[in-house]
Amino acid sequence: MVGEPYGVLPGAQWRGRSFDGWWTEPAGGVHVTADTIVTTETDHTLFAHWIQTQGFVLTFDGNGGRVKSKEARLQLRAGEPIGNMPVPVREGWDFLGWWTEPEGGGQIFPETAFDTEIDRTAYAHWEYNPIEYWTFTLQNKTQQIYLCQQEPVYLEIADHMTQIVCPLITDTGSCNIAAYLNSPETTDDWVEAKNPAVILRCVSSMEEADAAYTAMSGRFPGRAILIVKTDALGSGPSGIYARLALAKYLYGDWYTDVDLTVVAAELSLDVLPIYGT
Repeated sequence: MVGEPYGVLPGAQWRGRSFDGWWTEPAGGVHVTADTIVTTETDHTLFAHWIQTQGFVLTFDGNGGRVKSKEARLQLRAGEPIGNMPVPVREGWDFLGWWTEPEGGGQIFPETAFDTEIDRTAYAHWEYNPIEYWTFTLQNKTQQIYLCQQEPVYLEIADHMTQIVCPLITDTGSCNIAAYLNSPETTDDWVEAKNPAVILRCVSSMEEADAAYTAMSGRFPGRAILIVKTDALGSGPSGIYARLALAKYLYGDWYTDVDLTVVAAELSLDVLPIYGT
């Protein structure tokens, strides 16, 4: 009745929330208690206000990648910004961010509000990076080769000139026979005495490959000869392919699952940078 206090008001319950009393509007308005004087002369409605107390779980699904277990879940309240999110790992793939669906969906960011009142899952999205993938494949397989299994390899960049440091060789888990030389100059007798499993000869263009192969076979009869393009000494696509091809030649049992045709296609190589035995 107008002019009198509301008196005893009912309680209310909502799982995961704390009751914050009765108010004259769904949001905002005036807080009404048992002592509040009724001023409205018509029927009217009071609205319960709530404070959320229960958190909901946002799970981060690596979607092919790996997420640290301690970072894989966040407890959040509805409307709360997500904040810092984990960075998953997937060898050979570039992480693109977190999304609401395994494919498609909407991307979420640290400032994105957790706009649901149920547990949800965020999914990592990825882009395949063939250079990273095949580099990782090589490194992973190289780690499995024991010291006693290392094959000796000789590289010649010009007649009787080698490289004392040669990642093309060592990245395959092999031994560069020139590693302990004081000078890059060599002789054929010295090379023969080191008994390399394969001899590599550099050319600036693969158009020179046949002639170089014939010349090296004449100097080292009976030896396995591989001709490599100069850019295969680097770490780009040609270098990655050449390393895999050399490793597959030397350690075939470890590389049965590596299809060099697929590697060349994924690395967009029109001309293969290694040729020979």
